[in-house]
Amino acid sequence: MRIIKQVKKNTGTAIETINGIRPYAKDEELIHSIIAQRERLQDISNRAEQGLSESERSDAELGTLQKTALKGSIFLSSLAGRSNKKIAALLIDSANDSINNITEEINKLNDLGAPVPPIANELVGIYNRNIGELRNFL
Repeated sequence: MRIIKQVKKNTGTAIETINGIRPYAKDEELIHSIIAQRERLQDISNRAEQGLSESERSDAELGTLQKTALKGSIFLSSLAGRSNKKIAALLIDSANDSINNITEEINKLNDLGAPVPPIANELVGIYNRNIGELRNFL
């Protein structure tokens, strides 16, 4: 199912973003928060992967070029500042983009009258929770 593949790809991108920005975080409370967020996303990613064929798993994985571009983007963003506020804002922007992507897929299914897998709505809830935690650092 396309939305499960999107959940897998989306969480993969979010995890890579967290892994890329994590070294710039110095505040222990922020570090703890983003590690917990990564763990929640990894759980969703693992569950989504179970619902995919080998071919779909491969399609959902970030390629080397995508990972390189993401790392470059994170590095450039970090040049603007590495404060808690900047790190939190970057992760909030990333989570908002992810919410928009998954919500678009949910809406397509709703328009077709097709069932929405609970994992998709759960992922949106996790992103909203993550954003709530990150706002404490703004």
